[in-house]
Amino acid sequence: MHTAATDSADTETMRWLFSHDLDPVFWRARRLGVESAWYAHVPFAHWIVTVTRPRLLVELGTHNGVSYSAFCEAVVNGKLETRCFAVHPWKDDDYSGFYREEMYLDFSRFHDRRYGAFSKLLRCRFDEALSSFADSSIDILHLDGLHTYDAARHDFKSWQPKLSESAAVLFHGTNVTERDFAVWRFWGELRAQFPSFEFLHGEGLGVLAVGHSTPRAVRELCMLRDPAAIQAVRERFSLLGERWSLPVQQELKHKAELAETQSRIESLKEKLTSREARIASLENELARLTHCEKQLRARAAHRAEQARAEAATAVAKNVATGPTTDLPSPTTGTRLLYISGEPDTPGNLYRVVRYVEAANAAGWQASWIRLDQVNQHSDEIARADILIIWRAPWGKPVEDVVKTARRAGAKIVFDIDDLLVDPDLARVEVIDGIRTNGTSEHQWRESCARFHSTMLAADYCTAPTEELAASMRRFSVPTMTLPNGFDRTSYQVSRRFVRRRRQEKPEEMVRIGYAAAPGPISATFQSRPKRSQEFCGNAPHAVWCYSGSRLGQRPHCPPSRSRNSQAFEESKTRSSGVPLFPCRNSRKKWRVLTSTSPHWKSGTCSAKQKAS
Repeated sequence: MHTAATDSADTETMRWLFSHDLDPVFWRARRLGVESAWYAHVPFAHWIVTVTRPRLLVELGTHNGVSYSAFCEAVVNGKLETRCFAVHPWKDDDYSGFYREEMYLDFSRFHDRRYGAFSKLLRCRFDEALSSFADSSIDILHLDGLHTYDAARHDFKSWQPKLSESAAVLFHGTNVTERDFAVWRFWGELRAQFPSFEFLHGEGLGVLAVGHSTPRAVRELCMLRDPAAIQAVRERFSLLGERWSLPVQQELKHKAELAETQSRIESLKEKLTSREARIASLENELARLTHCEKQLRARAAHRAEQARAEAATAVAKNVATGPTTDLPSPTTGTRLLYISGEPDTPGNLYRVVRYVEAANAAGWQASWIRLDQVNQHSDEIARADILIIWRAPWGKPVEDVVKTARRAGAKIVFDIDDLLVDPDLARVEVIDGIRTNGTSEHQWRESCARFHSTMLAADYCTAPTEELAASMRRFSVPTMTLPNGFDRTSYQVSRRFVRRRRQEKPEEMVRIGYAAAPGPISATFQSRPKRSQEFCGNAPHAVWCYSGSRLGQRPHCPPSRSRNSQAFEESKTRSSGVPLFPCRNSRKKWRVLTSTSPHWKSGTCSAKQKAS
């Protein structure tokens, strides 16, 4: 059974559910979508303005305007006669850190449209605004400027004379102790002087009852001493503040993520634009190089055609007039200079030295130098009229030689006696020497590419056989056949040994000459197993005479690769080594009775064979 007292208590309880006294804490925040720690205190800002009904409200440090908008919104909703002023420099200074013109313009547009009838924004420093207010006139002062101890103390002391008898002062940032924030220190001093209350959420907000006639609700709040009551007030306003702080935090997070994504998109667009420009540039460069290549190939083909026509004319003239032993008269003062890429090999004798001697004998001024010594002969290179580069791969020395010759106006000839100018042939199935020399296809291909570059840098090319010359002409370079050099002394020595052999008693020993390095001999045996067996197994009086880069080094045949390794090993006991190329007066001259297959397994075999 309900009594009258119970009904009265129930009615009083229900009254708090629909009382208009609680309306301010449920009012909506209007300034949204900007960064601020003040969203958590918006309900309290609505409440304190409503219960104090201030005549004059001043805020020092407005920033994005969240707190000031909450004060002004309470004035609008409560239909109060309060005049409001926001003081902030909105510049890059100590009051606002990195806040700029955009922040002021954004808040000014929002403010003027909603609160311009009773509120004004003062864009100046705090001290500069002091003269705009009379002493004892401000009922609510909100301090949110620079959060250092000295700045907070200076602001309060400077504006304290402007406070009215009913004034309440709000301090934001009382619960921040990081970096140089020290409002909390000054707040601790003020709490000992004035009644106060502190909220701990939202970086902390201190409420100070400074005036002697502070409104009752504010004074009762600041006089609370019951821990349970203090905790209840703090927790309820904190929960009410989350209504605005959490969604705004999520919105700001989404904005930051969107900005970051947009920034990445712009960055990718810039990279894409840069890459497209780079691609366009490369395409233009490719088109230019392709055009240049076509021009060079056309010029080379034209030169080759001219050379073939000149050669045909010379042959026809020789057929018509008959051969002559008269040497052509050399141009007076014409200088020939050979650059030898392999001066310590036999080829240097019959591709360089003998032609230098022949040119000098014909009245030319000819000489030769080693590739590794070109830096010591730059003057001699510059004086040359014709520069012949023999078997030298492209590199810094060759590049310097070509540049010097070009500047001097000399013609450049490239001479080579092996098909080393085609990188496409650098495969083990084509060149067995890749395996026997212990090199890789990549290394061999790089070497061929360098010889190829030297060939393309020359005006003309020469080769010892027509087969080799034809292979070089495929690259549209004019190439002529120039046999290996042969001098009279070698001829006389050879004839003398022939005569001696005819006079001597025939011997049973059969000598088989092999003019190659010892390494490739195994490939030769494997490529001609029938001949190898015939020579090594059925000819007990046969002896191998092989040349090698190191005297005394004998050929080796890997048993796993040879079908006649036993015959080969037996033949090694009947082999003798001689220098890679005998000197002119050597008494060791061979009579080669047969020729085994060379270790080049391609169409260039005949070219190499005829050049030997």
